[in-house]
Order: sequence, then structure tokens, then C-alpha cells
Amino acid sequence: MRLAAWRRRSLRGRLLVWLLTLHLVVGGLTAWFSYGVYGRVIHHFMDDQMRLLADSYADQAVYAGFGALAVVASAVALARSGRSSGVHVEAHRTGGTHAR
Repeated sequence: MRLAAWRRRSLRGRLLVWLLTLHLVVGGLTAWFSYGVYGRVIHHFMDDQMRLLADSYADQAVYAGFGALAVVASAVALARSGRSSGVHVEAHRTGGTHAR
């Protein structure tokens, strides 16, 4: 009985049902995609924040007098990550190192 009622429905009514269904599906897909992208953005933001915190801590350790080993470790870590810190480590003829 309902099938017969569906077939007798007007063209305008059928179009409304199809467009409403399409609208809800597209809205759901858009929400799902936005949720995934937002999660990735937050993950990368937090990763960058932790990297900045580690770099800041390493720089404070150098300035607090923990020695040239911290400078070398920081420069090596930054070189491995592909970034430049602007810290240049030089070995002198006396055997010591210093950063400038």
C-alpha cells in the first residue's frame, strides 16, 4: 500500500526527498572529513609545540653552563631534523669547543 502511495507522490515531493537525502549525506561526509583534518592539524600543532619546548630547554641548558656537550647535542639533533639553529660549533687547536 505504501509503495503505491510513493508512486503517486508528485514530482516535487520526490525531488524534495532526494535532495534532502543528498543534503544529509553530503553534510555527514563533510563533517567526517573536517573532523579528520582537524585532528591532524591539532596533532601537528602539538608536535611542533613539543619540538619548540625541547629546543628552548636545550638552549637554556647551554646558557646555564652545562657545557659544550649540550651545544653539540643540540646542533646534531637539529642537523638530523633538517633544520638550522644558527649555532656553529668549532673545535680549537687547544681541544676545547665553543659555540658562537
